[in-house]
Amino acid sequence: YRLDQDGLWRDYWRTLDRTQASEPVRFRLLSGVRAVTFRFLAPSQEWVDRWPQPGGNPVEQERLRPAAVEVTLELEDWGTIKRLVEVTG
Repeated sequence: YRLDQDGLWRDYWRTLDRTQASEPVRFRLLSGVRAVTFRFLAPSQEWVDRWPQPGGNPVEQERLRPAAVEVTLELEDWGTIKRLVEVTG
């Protein structure tokens, strides 16, 4: 996901094992987006701005999941919209 040219975009590849020459498929999800921010609810019930969190055992960090992800969109026409998504597992 990226914020570019006044919109929120999702880039993805059609193949799992892509090469450096593979071009992504670019899809605009939403226009009129001023900002996008994410926060992650750590297992310690603290909100953090980065995931995985820096430090600790790298192998263990890859297995950990946040309890929830908060997405905040700042839109030109609707203002600020927040969504909280629970992460299972």
